Amino acid sequence: MKRVLSGILIVLMILQMNYPAFAHTSDTKNNSIEENETILDKLENMYGDDLTEEDILNELSNMGLLDDEGKLNVSESIMVDGTPMTLDQVKQLLNREGVDLSKAVTVDGTKITLADLKIMIEIEEELARLKKEYFENAVPLTEDHNKALESLFKQIEREGIALTSESTEIPINNDLRLKVDITTETFFANLSDEEGVTLHLIIVDKNGNWVVPDYDISFKIKTLDGSAKSGTHYQSKDETITISKDWGLSNVFQTVTVYPFSQNDSPDMRWNGEKKFYIQLYDPINILFEGDARNVTIPVTLNKSYSWVDNMGFSRDVELTIKDDGIQHDPSYSTIHYYLRPDNGFYSPYEDDGALVGMYNNFIASAEDISGSFENAEFEYLPYIKIFTNFNRNDTITTYPLLQVSNNDTYEYEEIQNAQYGVLEGIGVNYYNYGVKTIELLMLGAGAVDPHGRQLYFKTYGVLPDRVSFTGAVYTNSSDFTSPRYMEVASNISEYYYIIDKTAPSVKNITAPAGEYQSGQVIPITVEFSEPVKLNNIQMRLQDGSVHLSPAESSGTISKYATFLYTVPKNPDNSLLVRFITGIVDINYNKTAVWPDDGSTKTISGVEMGIDKLAAFKDLY
Repeated sequence: MKRVLSGILIVLMILQMNYPAFAHTSDTKNNSIEENETILDKLENMYGDDLTEEDILNELSNMGLLDDEGKLNVSESIMVDGTPMTLDQVKQLLNREGVDLSKAVTVDGTKITLADLKIMIEIEEELARLKKEYFENAVPLTEDHNKALESLFKQIEREGIALTSESTEIPINNDLRLKVDITTETFFANLSDEEGVTLHLIIVDKNGNWVVPDYDISFKIKTLDGSAKSGTHYQSKDETITISKDWGLSNVFQTVTVYPFSQNDSPDMRWNGEKKFYIQLYDPINILFEGDARNVTIPVTLNKSYSWVDNMGFSRDVELTIKDDGIQHDPSYSTIHYYLRPDNGFYSPYEDDGALVGMYNNFIASAEDISGSFENAEFEYLPYIKIFTNFNRNDTITTYPLLQVSNNDTYEYEEIQNAQYGVLEGIGVNYYNYGVKTIELLMLGAGAVDPHGRQLYFKTYGVLPDRVSFTGAVYTNSSDFTSPRYMEVASNISEYYYIIDKTAPSVKNITAPAGEYQSGQVIPITVEFSEPVKLNNIQMRLQDGSVHLSPAESSGTISKYATFLYTVPKNPDNSLLVRFITGIVDINYNKTAVWPDDGSTKTISGVEMGIDKLAAFKDLY
């Protein structure tokens, strides 16, 4: 019952009644506990910028707390054990020396203890004092104010307030503000050397003059990950900054280091457009930020240009080895992957070709990003082989093709598992399973023209071939092979590699910097996708679905990460809930319309949201 009475007292203060008044209990004393708890929950949530007295009265009427004339059941006195008493008289009764607070009395027909009645009156007095002392205008909070507000909230939660007879006044200048000047860039493009974001924080009066206060001032500063990550793209910061009165200073500097990101050597360094992280200033003591703000959030943008590829091509003249040892005739050649892969362990004649190496590295990196890893990638490999004049005849070989990789431990070539083999004829593709069917290779002599225009066709998974062999080869004119026993013929090999991407993108993870956030603070929510996606049409729905967010990065950005900024409302929920994400499209136009597609939701772990005590009381009272 005392919680219901306390709730009604709070409503009276919302209505800003100027005379001592008590809530009448006749409408609630016969309710069940569940009914009164429901009434209390509604009363405790009746505040906000758009709330009017009419809204409150309508809600009170719906809850049955108004009399027959539509007025709140209040009076300037209450009946205590049959005696009408004013507010001052009740206070004298409760504060009388030797009073037994456990004594039960009847208050307007409801039995409660004097201790319960004392608590309700203390709540009313404390809220009135807070309104008058702190919230008439925007003023800085001192450490004592913060402690008092925190204590008040805790005591209200457990339904008791310990009043102090004296208050400590800190002689602070309410006109001072902390000005935040950014003396460097917050937008960095293709950064090749370490730089930093420098903040100049200046204590100023209302005319903008620098001031040295004769008391300490402090605030907190921290960095928050967005699509840019601490330790990879910048150096994190999380500390309390104090400007001591003993220093005689009116300003301080703070710098956040930004790391170079022009290289493309890891997935975290490959994006096109923007990445974001944030510097947040909050919890000022003995001062406010400019604009009477209690927190400031500064975005930092990292911009670069990068493009993914889904193919590469290479053509070269080679000596195609043809064995003739009387038993088998096996043509074979090494691929460009063999010559350029980083762990080949020998000098390659192609590794000094910057353009070729760049093309190869970009293809490998694209396979990693598009498929999640190189091991998950699916490739098409299409070689085209043409024999030159050294092999001065036409012939047809019936053979089993074999794609092989080099084992660096045994120095042997091993068959690629799960490879698919075939030939490309015109616009059709014929697939062959190794060991089931053979492939006929037409070897063209000098000046010959390929009558079929066909090309070998292979698929591999998570690996590219180092060598291609044609085993068990049977030549139509094999009798012509007499000498030498090992023959090499001049040829030209054109190789084409493609990344197969038919999988729609998905969401791998959703995170936010862990910590406590109060009303008005910004929480960056980072979504990690399964592959690079276009951010221009992506939308996120939060909480009950009514909160719509778009990525903070520019609309032309393509990246595996996107940042969504959520501002904690005045009356936040207990948790941060992602309902769904829409419009996810990858660079090959595979699309996920809605994620997740099963209707499930994602609660972001590590995030706690609470009411900003100052903002809450300022709006409520």
